[in-house]
Amino acid sequence: MTEQEKYLEGHRNCGIKVGDQVRVTRRAESDEGGWDNVWVGQMGRWVGKKVFVVEDFGVMGFGVGINKRSVWNFSYPYFVLEKI
Repeated sequence: MTEQEKYLEGHRNCGIKVGDQVRVTRRAESDEGGWDNVWVGQMGRWVGKKVFVVEDFGVMGFGVGINKRSVWNFSYPYFVLEKI
């Protein structure tokens, strides 16, 4: 199983879905654990904050926004999100 396949399995089984409120718990490393995305500096401003999941991009993570109708700002891996 590839790193991306392992990531997708965890992503599917994490229990997070579009519409959920989550907290960003920490920063991630680019491509960490098979997450097919990069961490950019501006993403760090959301660490510790509550946001809503507005898109599911699979291996690229979950798009989050400040409310349920937001256009996603950044895409985070499931393992840095805590469902509230």
